Amino acid sequence: MKPNSFINVAGRLVLAFFLTAALSTTFSHAAPIAKDVPGHGKYVYCVAFSPDGSTIASCGYDKTIKLWDAKSGALIRSLTGHTYNVYNVAFSPDGKTLASASWDNSIRTWNINTGDEINNMVVENWYAYRLAFSKDGKRLATGHGDQKVRIWNPETGDQVKELSGHTAWATAVAYSPDGSMLATGSVDKTVRLLNAKSWKVFREFKGHRDSVYDLEFSPKGKLLAIASYDASATLYDPLLGKVKHTLKGHAGPVWSVSFSPDGKRIATSSSDFTIKVWSTDTGKVLQTLTGHKGIVYDVSFSPKDPNKLASCDISGMVKIWSLKPAKDGDKKPADKKPEDPKKPDPPKDSTKPKPPTTPVP
Repeated sequence: MKPNSFINVAGRLVLAFFLTAALSTTFSHAAPIAKDVPGHGKYVYCVAFSPDGSTIASCGYDKTIKLWDAKSGALIRSLTGHTYNVYNVAFSPDGKTLASASWDNSIRTWNINTGDEINNMVVENWYAYRLAFSKDGKRLATGHGDQKVRIWNPETGDQVKELSGHTAWATAVAYSPDGSMLATGSVDKTVRLLNAKSWKVFREFKGHRDSVYDLEFSPKGKLLAIASYDASATLYDPLLGKVKHTLKGHAGPVWSVSFSPDGKRIATSSSDFTIKVWSTDTGKVLQTLTGHKGIVYDVSFSPKDPNKLASCDISGMVKIWSLKPAKDGDKKPADKKPEDPKKPDPPKDSTKPKPPTTPVP
């Protein structure tokens, strides 16, 4: 999307920025930080582990993608070419390719070993908010500000399908581990589940009171985690169409969700500066991780180590966490909720809102 036409979702990032000044909460049970990894300057929007767990990719406001050694935190290389904020990255299943989505309206793919750009896929006027590879790596799904989800061939850069149905920005996409389902989420507060072959919608979830910003299937595909701006996350059974748990405890919007590789835990990140680790069995908080100095935009479990997490925040920091064992139901102080600042009135035309008067982070 062009810089002058994204107040609806991007404006919420501005609102989230003001939450930074309002929140000051102390928690117990903080896990030790293995590494602090500065490098982007400010506003790191996404972190992702490679399939073998050896590399972490991050991206942000500085228009770059950085690849880090997951063990040492050392910088491997920077990928440059985007001309505006880079908002999301995802590794292909074989770990050889990285896809990136930027506010310059492009989706790019990169050779991880050389750092060379492979393809540059452009959607005129609308940038991609999230992206996800299919199990076989032959398809790449992207969610866009024009309410559509697009399916690409990442090898050739060709668009193979365009999916409609959401009534506001398509802000989240996720493929099931077996590749049979595609989940899409939106500012319209809904999640749609589609057959990934026929592209027919077989289920729709309308349980959140505000925008959906992230989706992730559990390792076996039995649960779908949903992150929402309403300060909660949902564990949802996509086949039965039933909610297993509603995860409440954050004092601000939930931006991301990530399952541990064994499926026993799920991590959520929030505008309240924290990450919470929950039991997927009971839905209770196991640990609250503190240490970030601002909004935590993303969190990701290592696919190979259930005790390793990466996260990133508005201050420009990437953190690599080593989790302490925590028992379900550990007692901890209740989270203190800040006053919820008044949200701006929605524009009359929610599909193409008027531009902000100041740059968006």
